[in-house]
Amino acid sequence: MDESMPRKKEALSQFHQQRILASARELFAKRGEAGVSMDDIAADADYSKSTIYVYFANKEDILGHLVLEDMRSIRDGIERCLVENKGLERRYFAICELLTDLSKKDPEFLGRVLSNISVDEADFQRLPVLKTIYETGEQTNGLIERLFTEAVQQGEAKKSLLPVQAGLVFWSSICSLIAFSANKEGYLQKNFAMTQDAFLHYGFELLLDAVRKGEAR
Repeated sequence: MDESMPRKKEALSQFHQQRILASARELFAKRGEAGVSMDDIAADADYSKSTIYVYFANKEDILGHLVLEDMRSIRDGIERCLVENKGLERRYFAICELLTDLSKKDPEFLGRVLSNISVDEADFQRLPVLKTIYETGEQTNGLIERLFTEAVQQGEAKKSLLPVQAGLVFWSSICSLIAFSANKEGYLQKNFAMTQDAFLHYGFELLLDAVRKGEAR
């Protein structure tokens, strides 16, 4: 048997999956999740509905894979931020910039990654992608924990800081700031003469000041 055959089949399978996911992502962005059916996705991807079901169990499965793509983009991006930058401030603002850029490229991005992520083993059995999403999220949390742990060790952050909890607070706060600024851009400009980016930088600075040691500035 040609050893390359399994690799070719896997590559072909991935091609079909990505084509289906690309169609679903575009349709969800235009109509919302509730306004898109499996028939719609099949038609847009130019596949039969039976072919869609070869690769995905249902619409929830497709949505889960889109969330997984987003979560992996975050995880891999944050890992690069930590590797390519030194010190709490540079790493932190690199992560803020990453999340801002991802959100600007896809306005639905934050809604997906902030959606409820199941921690139920029964759900993991029912839809395996949900377990992978959870595991990817935990890997991301571990990277943010590393950011704060190393900052404490290097004397850049308060010794009283709880890295795990701080990571969750920062994650939710950064994403909320980005979402808020996107919806209030006109208001910020009219009332404060601030661009979205200027407001975000101010907000990100306030968050960082909550953990940064005064003498480290």
